[in-house]
Amino acid sequence: MLRLLTVVCWLGVREAIGLAAAVAIPYLALNAFVLMWGLGLIVKHPGLLSQWHGNLHSFGDWTAIFVASAIVFPKLALGLSGFETGVSVIPLVSGDSDGETKGRPEGRIRATRKLLVAAALIMSVMLLTSSLVATLLIPESAYRAGGVADGRALAYLAHEMLGNVFGTIYDLSTILVLWFAGAASMTGLLALFPRYLPRFGMAPRSLAHLRHPFLFLLPRDIVHTMMFRSTLVPH
Repeated sequence: MLRLLTVVCWLGVREAIGLAAAVAIPYLALNAFVLMWGLGLIVKHPGLLSQWHGNLHSFGDWTAIFVASAIVFPKLALGLSGFETGVSVIPLVSGDSDGETKGRPEGRIRATRKLLVAAALIMSVMLLTSSLVATLLIPESAYRAGGVADGRALAYLAHEMLGNVFGTIYDLSTILVLWFAGAASMTGLLALFPRYLPRFGMAPRSLAHLRHPFLFLLPRDIVHTMMFRSTLVPH
């Protein structure tokens, strides 16, 4: 899969971004469907919300809850990491036809703001909604290490609520989007390597050529994956 990822990026930026859209849009649609279904179940069973609210009191006052949330928050940082990718692909953003004003690319700035706002809205809504749905619909025992929902909360809900056929489609979409997350980083490097690093002596001149960085990165990606055993293990 890593070799295939490199081939995709080797083809060029447009091809990589086009495939990213083909992978990410169905994944977002599947997640939205699971979350909307889960919200529908919560509406039909309001006792879930009152039970959750009652469980919060076992932590004490709101100060204790805030401290516990602050401790857990770093684990949610993965949901915010998309901003890093957004920043890395900013040099690839196209602007309007109105050009530059006093050397300032107004069109590209507006388009970049739209990109970051869209990413912020999607990630914020998805993260908060998935946290609520998963907390109310998944039993605490399933979250424990080795549990059926450990590391795969929404996949668990997809199987439980919508059946194994839909759940399997969701699993395959998740595998594809996790695989292609690496392409998003590599696409960002497409902009960073040729444009900036060789100019400042931070990379060999050969990396200024569009496709060379991927031949440089592929063996390192494979070695790191094997070292850290970063494999997709089905539950």
